[in-house]
Amino acid sequence: AFLWRNVGRTAFRDLDGFTGLLPFSFLCALTVLVVTHWAEQTDRRLAQRGILPPPADAPHPEGAAATSPAEPALRNRLSAGFAGPILALQSEDHYVRVHGAGGSELLLMRLRDAIAEMEGVAGAQVHRSWWIAHRAILRCDPAGRSWLITLDGGLSVPVARDSVARLQRAGFLPAS
Repeated sequence: AFLWRNVGRTAFRDLDGFTGLLPFSFLCALTVLVVTHWAEQTDRRLAQRGILPPPADAPHPEGAAATSPAEPALRNRLSAGFAGPILALQSEDHYVRVHGAGGSELLLMRLRDAIAEMEGVAGAQVHRSWWIAHRAILRCDPAGRSWLITLDGGLSVPVARDSVARLQRAGFLPAS
């Protein structure tokens, strides 16, 4: 205001009555800069807390691999306390129980939709009510005409008889 009162009146007489427009424009530009800076700082804080994904140009934290595998979309539906990777999905009526290394959580969704959100993770549907991650297989045991798969967490998963040949071709089960 001091500069405008002492310098601006004489320097901008050629604006013919529009001298009030210049300080207003300057104030608007300054407001846009302040709001933009505030929004960037807020986005950065939310990304650090895990509420927002980190920006594409954000540097990787020290010790983190630049090519770390992306989490499946289903992971975003789980609570922050869900431990470890997703090992298996189990259908329970209209719900899906998501099994992890440290426990399980129940989600209201179809198994088919949960499997679709596991894109990028090597796994297979071994039964009409079970999907398992390939990396979670600890042991495969024959059970009559079918198989029983034991996962890392000790969970036993039945294999549907009509899925045995397909799973053997895919390398989930040993060949007979």
